[in-house]
Amino acid sequence: LLAAGQGRSGEATVMDCVSRGDCVGVTARVVKVDPQTLTAQEIVRYPSSDLVVIGTAAIQVGDEIWLGAAGGGDRIARFPAPPR
Repeated sequence: LLAAGQGRSGEATVMDCVSRGDCVGVTARVVKVDPQTLTAQEIVRYPSSDLVVIGTAAIQVGDEIWLGAAGGGDRIARFPAPPR
């Protein structure tokens, strides 16, 4: 099970990022969730940019993780999937 969302490490919030374009420290993230133990392992952390503003959806396609974005984004970012 993959879950996508956002995180921050600076002053900017996700709402600052979407509404004002102030995305410093805001990241798109993907975690792999073990449905048996409900533990999560982060597999993608990507800084918000003009191409991927905030991550909202993730799927594994072959040996890649595809990350969809919202907040005006119209791209899919692709990352190597971790070993199974």
